[in-house]
Amino acid sequence: MNNKLTPRERFGLLLIDEVPDRVVTYPLITSHAAAIMGCTVAEYCTNGITLGNAQMEAWRLYNHDAISIFTDVGLIAEAFGSHYAIPENDVPILTEPCLKDTAKMDVLTIPEPENSGRLPVYLDAIDCCYRAVGDLVPIIAFIPAPFTTAAQLRGISHFLKDTIRTPEIAHSLLN
Repeated sequence: MNNKLTPRERFGLLLIDEVPDRVVTYPLITSHAAAIMGCTVAEYCTNGITLGNAQMEAWRLYNHDAISIFTDVGLIAEAFGSHYAIPENDVPILTEPCLKDTAKMDVLTIPEPENSGRLPVYLDAIDCCYRAVGDLVPIIAFIPAPFTTAAQLRGISHFLKDTIRTPEIAHSLLN
């Protein structure tokens, strides 16, 4: 085994249950990358080139083994139609869930990544990072999980109530 593996080689060994040259380091660096780059969190969350460059700056500073593309838990819900306030120096905040009325669940359609909400921001950030590091460093885009997304679609309180009062609606939304 090489004494100095690339981050991709190191991750690859883990996937086949082999021991890499050192422990894989992969901190989830989110809006802290904005501070490293000197941009606002709002710009980090809404501009893919800024997001990608900020993550690259964090990677250069900390030399970890993978690059994180992640801004906030509302990404998918926003693409479906939930509304978010985007403060200058904080992560986006849910202001209006798109499913106040569960009768409208049937009209939800799968978002188009190229033009729904901030999904294009992620695509631009991934492209920016890939152009910078190619196949040397894994680029991992975090997508909020179904439970988190469901809560962002309905509003957290409403969704939690749904899980108890109308679990069939909660399950349908999760699906």
